[in-house]
Amino acid sequence: MPFEARMAALLEEARAVGVLPTELDEAHMQGLFERFSRNLDAAERYVPSEFAGRVTLFRAMNRPGGKRAGAKLAAAWRKVVGDGLTICDVPGDHYGMLQEPHVRTLAERLQACLDEATARVPAGAA
Repeated sequence: MPFEARMAALLEEARAVGVLPTELDEAHMQGLFERFSRNLDAAERYVPSEFAGRVTLFRAMNRPGGKRAGAKLAAAWRKVVGDGLTICDVPGDHYGMLQEPHVRTLAERLQACLDEATARVPAGAA
């Protein structure tokens, strides 16, 4: 089956099961797929260097692979930031944590991190 036909079938099926909105057309879907492909290519080529600062990883609690995947993700980040890593689990999946109702939890935890970081800045240094 040609690529275009596979994309059309995928779009139709995704609409039917309610994963994608019915108003999403093939051109938009093609653009999303191309962007995803470019991002995936870039991610596969990227080699991170060590970072000496602090990093907070907001990790989705509902993720494919469950706790094992979460542990792998944390280990990968620790290779880059070592002991500077703080993990903050947030309800939802990768996309769902950015939508109601989970985005409220994410916002609260992000604000707490910003408040903590601001409190560590010496007076007059900002």
